[in-house]
Amino acid sequence: MGTASTAKGLGETLGEGFEKAELFSLPLTLLILLVVFGAIIAAGVPVLLALSCVGAAIGLSALASHVLPETGAVSNIILLMGMSVGVDHSLFHLKQEREERHGAPRAWAPSRPPPRPPDTPSSSSWPTSTSISMAGLYLAWEATFTSLATGSIIVVAVAVLASPTTLPVFLAKLGRWVDRLRVPLLLRPALVRPVLALDMKLKQLGSDDLSHDIPAVRAMDRLTSAFPGEGTVHQVAVRAPAERTGEVWAALGTLLSRTEVQELFAHDRTPVIRASADRNVHTIAVGTPHPPKNDGARESFELLRAWVPEAIAPVQGAGDAVGGKVAQGVDFTGRLGSRMPWVVGFVLLLTFATTGITFRSLAGALSAILLNLLSAATSFGVLVTVFQNTWAEGPLDFHSSGAVVAWLPLFLFVVLFGLSMDHHVFVVNRIREAALDGANARDAVRHGTTRSAGVVTSAAIVMVTVFAVFDTLSMVEFKQLDVGLAAAILLNAVVIHAFVLPALMTALGRWNRWPGNRTPARRSRNRGWAVRPTATGRP
Repeated sequence: MGTASTAKGLGETLGEGFEKAELFSLPLTLLILLVVFGAIIAAGVPVLLALSCVGAAIGLSALASHVLPETGAVSNIILLMGMSVGVDHSLFHLKQEREERHGAPRAWAPSRPPPRPPDTPSSSSWPTSTSISMAGLYLAWEATFTSLATGSIIVVAVAVLASPTTLPVFLAKLGRWVDRLRVPLLLRPALVRPVLALDMKLKQLGSDDLSHDIPAVRAMDRLTSAFPGEGTVHQVAVRAPAERTGEVWAALGTLLSRTEVQELFAHDRTPVIRASADRNVHTIAVGTPHPPKNDGARESFELLRAWVPEAIAPVQGAGDAVGGKVAQGVDFTGRLGSRMPWVVGFVLLLTFATTGITFRSLAGALSAILLNLLSAATSFGVLVTVFQNTWAEGPLDFHSSGAVVAWLPLFLFVVLFGLSMDHHVFVVNRIREAALDGANARDAVRHGTTRSAGVVTSAAIVMVTVFAVFDTLSMVEFKQLDVGLAAAILLNAVVIHAFVLPALMTALGRWNRWPGNRTPARRSRNRGWAVRPTATGRP
């Protein structure tokens, strides 16, 4: 009974959970798409494309694993990201194709024919934000994040390549058959008409956070109950040349004398100094009467981290380390904290650059980043409210540890930022198309928002359904991932893109094009954001 059996039981439990959840998620996704399109064939097209992208991405990730690290969860992440992003992208393309085929209504009457046809997703609004955001995980310099980033980028890249190539060919072959097998009496999706996280606590999960559905965990509980143990142990290691062995022993003796007068350490047993065969490494186990999650265990660990370098300072060429369960959690959380500014900065900077180039507007790029930061912060606030308290333990079937899993905020940020930026680009492109066709700022915002509302809301519902897979799993970190993703996606669809974005763009008016609208040659005779078309019909 130990780490290996627990890990094996955890893997089997998660595998069974994912299989059941995936079988539950796929029919729900099809049902939602059936409501969106009102036709069986149209509803099945995005799902088939997404599944093919997932299969291709799993094969490509196996090739990538020969170069980059891969964890056991990458296939599940590929499935979930592939289904959500693949269906999302296909939904955008298919809805726009149907609009253009049936003739989308205009909210204004232009004085002249439109200078050009509307942009297509492949030409202007096709998403790259998810890949950009996920690439930021490489800066964490951690094998798990590298694996998740690689799998996510591969499946998104496959979806981006398949949607403007395979999907149009498929739709051309289907023709008007895509609207056949209609299902009557289905309600069309309606547009549904905000908590910042300042007190988030992070922790690395331990063995007592594992689900009791795992047989090995239940056996460990019975073993602990029969043979209770107290406290935790810090492992101190000193590396020094063999000829300095006497000095190392003296230094470790000085260290032990300091622990003997400190109540944070255990005094019921005498630590034993052990040496490697070549006498280059010496170790000692320093016990404490506190369990690993207790504040006393962490305080004793911090004292050792400060005392050990002082003790071995007289030993020339010596190095030290303090390990153990407490050290593992503290170091992992600290490493993520130190790398997170780099990841966030990379994602924000690259997103700002690509959005500014896409829309030729620094004001538009800045507003996009601010709005998406708002949704991410709100998601973190929801996590704090739900999982750092106990009121939701019953409905969500979890035991609160009073903290959020350490790796989750970083992963959640890059996923949310990429997905929400994809939706943002789609909505703003609809507004931009109306402005380029001659609408003033207010009409362009109203028409673009109305035209994209059903698609964005439907895509959000599909994503939430796919992410609901996590909530059926027994581990609390997956439940936290589900709640965080669902909260941010729904906020983006029903608040940010329905109210905040239109209000902001209407208030900015011509400044949506800044600095492009500052040159007289680019001013429009229409009021607001519209620009004068050139001979080619392009701005």
